[in-house]
Amino acid sequence: KMGTHRTPEQLKHEIVNGTLEIVAEGGIVNFSFPKLTAKTGISAPTVYEHYKNKEDLLVTCYKAIDCEVSQCIEEAIKTFTTDTESTDEIQARFRFIWQAYWDFLAENRNKSIFYSYFLNSGYYNIEMQAWHRSNHTPILKILHALKSRNSGIAECNIDILAAHMVNATSAYASRMHRGFYKNEKLTEETVYNMAFQPIYAALGMPI
Repeated sequence: KMGTHRTPEQLKHEIVNGTLEIVAEGGIVNFSFPKLTAKTGISAPTVYEHYKNKEDLLVTCYKAIDCEVSQCIEEAIKTFTTDTESTDEIQARFRFIWQAYWDFLAENRNKSIFYSYFLNSGYYNIEMQAWHRSNHTPILKILHALKSRNSGIAECNIDILAAHMVNATSAYASRMHRGFYKNEKLTEETVYNMAFQPIYAALGMPI
């Protein structure tokens, strides 16, 4: 690898893939540029040509994955051309949207594990939370619309409900990839129920 000429885009691709692999193997706290060099054959000075520091690299990786996640969710939302009224239809819509998110995590091991580790790291700060929120406005709009329609329910923070769904789903997908649970329908169904029960309860919908 050391003697191979690579374009800037190829280098970035290898740096990102190497980063995801190292974090998936040992967590964010154990990630370092020396490990990245050992994994990819790309020297630290070359990495610094593309990323300011370790935080810049990790944040870049997170944002790229989060954009993929939001794209999956938005594509799923687009399949519904009209607003639904019945509880069953609303829950079917949520399930369809969540399924796109779960399928992405289930099919992308390193990205899934990195995503969960990052969301639970010190790098996920107020700024990252705001960025994440702006990247997932479609799902927030649906939740806000449901909340406004059910005026008799207790007051609830939609951001917290949405964050719980994202974090719980990513946490269990990560653990599944790390061998805690089998990649099977029972795992999927259980994670869905755990992610959405608080949402349905808070919005006054039967669980």
